[in-house]
Amino acid sequence: MQKWNRELNAIFYFLAIQMVAVSPSGKPRHPVFREYFEQKIKEGKNKPQALICVARTLVRLIYGMMKTKTEYRPYEKKEEEGTN
Repeated sequence: MQKWNRELNAIFYFLAIQMVAVSPSGKPRHPVFREYFEQKIKEGKNKPQALICVARTLVRLIYGMMKTKTEYRPYEKKEEEGTN
């Protein structure tokens, strides 16, 4: 059982790396997760710790989708009032 937990943990960690990656053109692959990653860095976490935070968020997101049998709907930031 422990082996499966380690393998699953590694899968989510590598998924987190992909979610915060920046393309050669400089555009984040997934801007919301990249912003969350950078927020964790600013809070004082090192990069591996911040990636673990992203991975845990992915676990909660995927678990919620499986539990409610819903598809992924990307989060879109709403523009704040008065910024137009």
